Amino acid sequence: SKSEVSNKSIIVNMIGDSTTHNGLNYAIKKLLESYFKTVKCIGTKLVNGVNCEARGGWLYQHYVGYRTTYSDNDQPIIESDFPNFLKIATDEDKLNKGDWCFTRTGSDREKTYNEIVASGGDTSQNFYIFDYAHYLQTNGFEAPTFVTLGMGINDYWKYPTEATQLCEKALDIIIRQI
Repeated sequence: SKSEVSNKSIIVNMIGDSTTHNGLNYAIKKLLESYFKTVKCIGTKLVNGVNCEARGGWLYQHYVGYRTTYSDNDQPIIESDFPNFLKIATDEDKLNKGDWCFTRTGSDREKTYNEIVASGGDTSQNFYIFDYAHYLQTNGFEAPTFVTLGMGINDYWKYPTEATQLCEKALDIIIRQI
C-alpha cells in the first residue's frame, strides 16, 4: 500500500526506445513520486528532465551489441551514444557466453564469438558483451531498486523475418545480466 512505501527511497534505471524517450520515463517517475519519499533516476541521458537510457529508434539488439547501426539509416552508431552497457569480453565470457559476445564493426548484424570460431575467423579481435554491473560501475551508479525495459515491437518492420528470435535473444541477455 501507499502508506507502507511513502517513507522509502528508490533508485530507478529506465532503459528503452522511443517510448521511453518520448515521455514514458517522465510519467513513470511522476507516478513513483506519488508513492515513494524519494525517486532517484539513473542513466547517461537526460530526457524530459529525467536521467535514463532512452534511445529513440533503438531495438533490444542495439543494447546488447548485436546491431551497431542506427535502425533508420544503417549508419554506424557513434561511440558516444553507447551507454557503456558493453565491455570487452573476457576469455571466460567468450568461453561461457560466446553467443552473447559480439564484434563491433559498425555493422547492421554483428557476428558472435561462436560464429567467428565456427567459420575459422579471427578470434583475436575484441568482442563485446552486455554487462550491467560494468555499466553501473563505469558510470558510478548505485544499484537500482528496479529497472524498467520499455521497448516496443513497432520498429521491427525492417527485420520482420528475424524480429521475434532477436528480441528473445537480446531480452534473455539483458534480463540475465541485470
